[in-house]
Amino acid sequence: MCPNWLLRPSLANLSTYGDNTFTSTIGGTLPPGNCTWKTYYGSFAVRTLESGNPNNGVHFTIQDNLGSTSETVEPDNSVLHNRFLTWGVDDAAHTTGGSRPTDNQYTGQDKSSNSGLYFYASRWYDPCIMRWIQPDTVIPDVYNPLDLDRYAYVENDPVNHNDPTGHCTDPVECLFAALGWGPDSYGIVIATSNINSDTGSIETAAGIAVQSEFLGPLDYIIIPGASSGYGIAQTNVKEIKSLDLGDLNPLNNADSVKVMQARINSAHKACLQCTDTDFFVVAALAQNNSIAIEDIKYWSGQAKGNGIAWKEYFHQNEKSNLQPDAAIRQSITRIPYNTRFMLLKFILDIRALHQNGWDLPRGISEAELDSLEKLARTGQSGNKEN
Repeated sequence: MCPNWLLRPSLANLSTYGDNTFTSTIGGTLPPGNCTWKTYYGSFAVRTLESGNPNNGVHFTIQDNLGSTSETVEPDNSVLHNRFLTWGVDDAAHTTGGSRPTDNQYTGQDKSSNSGLYFYASRWYDPCIMRWIQPDTVIPDVYNPLDLDRYAYVENDPVNHNDPTGHCTDPVECLFAALGWGPDSYGIVIATSNINSDTGSIETAAGIAVQSEFLGPLDYIIIPGASSGYGIAQTNVKEIKSLDLGDLNPLNNADSVKVMQARINSAHKACLQCTDTDFFVVAALAQNNSIAIEDIKYWSGQAKGNGIAWKEYFHQNEKSNLQPDAAIRQSITRIPYNTRFMLLKFILDIRALHQNGWDLPRGISEAELDSLEKLARTGQSGNKEN
């Protein structure tokens, strides 16, 4: 038996096996046997080629307001109708019989032929029970009660909404936190669930918020010897030992808070004769391990109590060797990810925590936050020393 070949130009060099499906890029050789080769042109057309059948061609697909494939115009100009009930179950009474040339079905997503589930980039949706089968790892809006039901599909409004990311009905909402346009709402929920203003600093809470905003299943699977970070502080055994914290568990939330506190405290101790602004920026970078202790000592020593020249520091420490997700954010925002972007996210979360009753850090006013946010976004500051 020969697998079904799906060719998608956007999936360069990707090969996966499963459910009798092979995914490759254009340029492969059609294998012998009873095979089907599918080449997708975005969501608008699919070209099929079946072994031994030269009459296949391009099938043009038509989407409804949700992105579902509702009609397919065949090579012979006939039209296949494809209908779905409100929550995504196939509407057999109004669907043309026979096989469908495209695997993009309800809301444009691929449907598993074995389970009947749809995969939306980050989790699976079951149209029969009208719910996700995994909880959302992101809460787009903590002030929206509908977003607090982490199994609810599209805020229970499938007539008007789609959720291509598996995280939010409007992808723009997800971009707010990812691109520094808004605070880390989900991260703040985690932070305030594990620390309060009586047991920890606002800097520690903001650090936890930044690090835990986009937690996924792999963040809770420790691979021995790997340098990855785990848990809500994105830490590991190596860092815990370097901070002399004993045998803390990276996956334990209370231990992760202690790591974040130690991470920031260690950076503060290295900041010699620093101003309150310096302590704030150092904390913003240290929460992500984006600044080395040696650099803190050097730059604070050069400042001699007059305030670190952060504009110059950022200019000299723009890094390009980033993970793919960080590189994408840096490309879109034009803000260096490991330095000014970390400062920006930290500021936004500090503001959100302050609005929820937390005191601002010592010596930091709203005006100072405005100046630092300008520095983070543009590389320019309202303060001469920066």
